Amino acid sequence: MNKISGNILKCCRAGFACLLIAAMSLGMAGCAGTKPEADHNTEQGTDTIQQEEHSSQKGRYLETEIDLSDMLSRPGGLIRRDDGSYMIYDNNSGFYVSTDEGKTWNQEDSEWFHELNSSGYVMNFSLSPNGGAAYSVELSSAEEEEPESEENSVEEEGVSEEEESDEIYLFHPLFYYRDQDGNELKLDIPYTPENYDYIDKFYFSPEGELYGAAMGGKIFSVNLEDGSSKMIYESSERVSDIVFIGNRLMLCYRDDIVMYNLETGETEEVDSVLKDFIMRETPSEKYDYYEASMLSILQGEDENTVYLAFNKGLYRYVFGESAPEQIIDGSLCTLGDPSTMPVDLVLMPDDRFMILYQNGRVMQYEYDETVSTVPENKITAYSLKENKLLRQAIVNYQKKNPNVYVKYEIGIDQESGVTREDALKKLNTEIMAGKGPDVLLLDGFPVESYLEKGILADISPYLNQEELLQNITEVYEQDGKIYMMPAEINVMFMAGNKDSLNRIQDLKSLADEAEALRGQYPEGSLFWLYTEKLVLMSLAANDMPAIVQEDGSVNKTALKDFLTQAKRIYQAEAAGIAQDEIEEYRVMMDGKIEEDEMKYRLNLSTSSFSLATGDSRLSVGSIGSFDWDLASIVSLKDLSQKNLDFTVYQGIEKNVFKPSTMAAINAMSEQQEIAGGLLQILFSEETQESGVSQNFAVNKKAIQKNIDSRNGKDGELFGGMSSTDGEGNYFSLEIRGANQEEVDYVLNVLESAKIPNFGYDVIEEAIYELGPDALSGSRSIEETVDEIMKKVAIYLSE
Repeated sequence: MNKISGNILKCCRAGFACLLIAAMSLGMAGCAGTKPEADHNTEQGTDTIQQEEHSSQKGRYLETEIDLSDMLSRPGGLIRRDDGSYMIYDNNSGFYVSTDEGKTWNQEDSEWFHELNSSGYVMNFSLSPNGGAAYSVELSSAEEEEPESEENSVEEEGVSEEEESDEIYLFHPLFYYRDQDGNELKLDIPYTPENYDYIDKFYFSPEGELYGAAMGGKIFSVNLEDGSSKMIYESSERVSDIVFIGNRLMLCYRDDIVMYNLETGETEEVDSVLKDFIMRETPSEKYDYYEASMLSILQGEDENTVYLAFNKGLYRYVFGESAPEQIIDGSLCTLGDPSTMPVDLVLMPDDRFMILYQNGRVMQYEYDETVSTVPENKITAYSLKENKLLRQAIVNYQKKNPNVYVKYEIGIDQESGVTREDALKKLNTEIMAGKGPDVLLLDGFPVESYLEKGILADISPYLNQEELLQNITEVYEQDGKIYMMPAEINVMFMAGNKDSLNRIQDLKSLADEAEALRGQYPEGSLFWLYTEKLVLMSLAANDMPAIVQEDGSVNKTALKDFLTQAKRIYQAEAAGIAQDEIEEYRVMMDGKIEEDEMKYRLNLSTSSFSLATGDSRLSVGSIGSFDWDLASIVSLKDLSQKNLDFTVYQGIEKNVFKPSTMAAINAMSEQQEIAGGLLQILFSEETQESGVSQNFAVNKKAIQKNIDSRNGKDGELFGGMSSTDGEGNYFSLEIRGANQEEVDYVLNVLESAKIPNFGYDVIEEAIYELGPDALSGSRSIEETVDEIMKKVAIYLSE
């Protein structure tokens, strides 16, 4: 293997005019699926795999875009009113109405709303189909009102008159209903100010009845005649969404669904098919956002039907049937776009749909029986794990190419239990049989084997290399050809005391500094890395290229040195932390929690906050953007009494970068031109600046756009972080934007990177499995090195 081949392995908007007209997009994107039928029955849900077998069939939904992003900055809701018009509510700019089926939108005069916004903080706003609205507001201190109801009385909570004036400013939301004629009614809804147990969100039924959900888990019905309220249901957790289905409330929680009958006041058995589908198929983080969600549910044409919109598409379910039916394929429209989420879904006449998205765009979906159910041209893109940047590229590509269907296959489903080895064996069998995917993401792949067997095609004709970081393209170019290219990268940095950073030049001096710091600080964490595996992962992110030789085998001397220094670092870390605290942390770290925690701890912007609080002394981790990631780190430098700074981390190896979203084309693909077109979109400025990635782009224009659009460009404050420890000590850090000098430093690091840390998954897994014993001292370093060498040799021999 030559050297190059070895390296390869290696918030408020400005004022709006009163009358605004929306510009409709000229293009229409196709959304595969079937038109919903009122009496449709199916033995199993319609999905894209089944549709591929019937590509000659006609009929699917087409998506038409209405771009309102110039009008909407924080869209909060979309509703079809009783008079047939549509209204959009924006948390910043107010209300917009369409009387022509959503084609054009005019801003409605809402002076009262802007006065309300200027006098306090509007926490929640909900629209009624009859033209009314309910909202909660916290007024500014000058206009704060005392709560009137006995339930809200601070005296009932044991607060003296002397303390009352302080307590009343803690938090007292006010609740109102405003009818279509502008009459305002104050709502009497109890809450507890100490623990913020107040109405978090209002919901209107299709008939205009009002309900409120409190953060503490209570559900209230509200009388709109006199403003009184009644608690009708209580749960131990906050409801995430309420869906009205006939005379029932479908109460949606993150991991559960409850069906509440409004007539009987009792809960009912939930349809098991619908519940299982929502828990299994929709994103687990479906409700982890405040002004939007990754799942929108709506009652259909009758009380036996519901529609569900999420990233996989739009589904129709009739209660009692065997499975929901996919009527729109998310991969063919904006539903599959990971850079935005649906805010609201409405059913229009004639089986049409309208969805308001978080990015200020409205999409309409109308069935066209003349187009193919699935585009005739098809390619398959494959990755071992879900990749948001690839999904973003697929959405962008298919909007530009509605005649092409890109099927996205994921080898390892977290719920299926499929191992990396099993997924790769299945994929390799398909490739050798000439049935493999057209586009491959090689993250987690044995790339050396794929190169040697000629599985990868030359993708250089599809890459505009002048638009990409030159130092990265040079790494992957061989004799004028490029067989794979990362779409994103990151580099390891360090943060800590300036004097400490100046003393650290490599892995050994990092271990020296760890021991010196432990002598200076006998108690507490040094690195905020409580386990042996976390220490190994933080160091391996930079040093794997030094451990693996150009032929793919392990450098025994380098591995021994790596484990020796890693042991010193871990022993210094563990010496100041109570053993029971470490064991408690180990118990927590299992399954998905472990994976998420690893990412959290190994991101410098999150781990470095512990430096500011004094909970650690050094941080090693990656930075992924010039905005929040970099801002949170440079803000540490403003804590002058701590003398903090950051710098690039240089371990055993120097100028290392971690490539990801490693794109390639299957050399046996019969659709290489189409596959190449998808790669062009993947590496385009449009996709790379979408914000779905947690790493740096390789497209230079996308990088510059990230720099230009960063918050607090000139070092201005734009945010903050705070924490309270177990003893009640409060700490806050003001966040400022990175200045040009700090931006230039990171940019220079990116442009100097030349050693890729990629393709070492098997060796890394062996180190993470066996290495902890060496760090804890339960096995000698020499024995551990031998065990790792044996394990890797067995794998390579297979």
